[in-house]
Amino acid sequence: MKTLKTALTVVAGTLLAASCLSEKESYRAGFNELAVKYSYRYANNSSDTLYVQSYGDWTITREEGDWCALSQMAGRAGGYYRIAIDFPQNLTGQPRMAKFLITDNDHPNDAYAHWTLGQLATRGDGSLGNAALVKRVTGSDGSLITVSYDEYSRPVSFRMEKNGQELSDLKMYYSEGELIIDNHARRYQSKCGNDYQPIEKLIAAGDTVMFREQTEFNMFSNRYAFNIEQLHANGDYSAYLYLVPSITSLRPDSLHNADSLRYISGSRNGMTERVLMKPVYSQYDNRCQSLDVNQLLLGVDRCNPFMLLSFFRMARNTSIFSSVEVTGGQPYVLTTELNADKSVKMLTVKHEGWDDVTYDFEY
Repeated sequence: MKTLKTALTVVAGTLLAASCLSEKESYRAGFNELAVKYSYRYANNSSDTLYVQSYGDWTITREEGDWCALSQMAGRAGGYYRIAIDFPQNLTGQPRMAKFLITDNDHPNDAYAHWTLGQLATRGDGSLGNAALVKRVTGSDGSLITVSYDEYSRPVSFRMEKNGQELSDLKMYYSEGELIIDNHARRYQSKCGNDYQPIEKLIAAGDTVMFREQTEFNMFSNRYAFNIEQLHANGDYSAYLYLVPSITSLRPDSLHNADSLRYISGSRNGMTERVLMKPVYSQYDNRCQSLDVNQLLLGVDRCNPFMLLSFFRMARNTSIFSSVEVTGGQPYVLTTELNADKSVKMLTVKHEGWDDVTYDFEY
């Protein structure tokens, strides 16, 4: 009998079926669907779905990794199965894999598939799954930031103020496929995936926060550029512009640091500020605490709270700045003190022409 054996890996999407045909007898064996719901499972996810449809009765056996559990390990021919996959949040700080084998019961040597299920080291916001959750940041410039989280390490409230004056006050709500962020009477909404990141623009009445590719630049460059923009109903705007080595460096769990940055702000009357920056990175990992501490570089007055909370993960550089050179100006110099778990305990930003600012972090 002629045989066709397959070894398949489940990442996402529908997998090809395996079949076996004989010159003496004909039969159909294998799997016309073997797929999972999500492309990635983040460190703060706890479930996924496996879809199985087989020509024959089938059985799944575990080959490696006991961190996840399938609600069903066997099924009948022709049935379409949605199998719940449950697992705890990944608190190891490392990616992990589980390996399985699915076989056609009547033709186990001819129709089978090896497949793997992975969970990332990082949460949807880019922080490590074991990263400490920042509850409070106190700045020597009179700034104060407070954050609270849910059981999935997602921020549910955020307040930023300076000298008692409110700069931002956000409340976050998560549901299947939707992210809602309230800023008093203003409600931002967007579709989201299982990373809890906005898929589209965060849009409120007259206000927009969004990721935008620098399309024309990217067409003619082997590097990749994008913006995080905040546009207000009154015409005011601000944006951070990033240039990174490649778009592939922005995949979840990938290590990436921007080659250069720009900050711009203005109004309907035109641009009022532009800062061209080239970062120099320290050896400290920016993924060891929930907040993206690099966003405090220019002070809370010019800090985008959505970026500080890493709702735009691709803008979160892996390493903490040690200094940032500024075109036509003096550099920013940063000093970082860490806790035993490598989270930031204290961050000091020095810049000629302004008072040094020290931020103390509480967890």
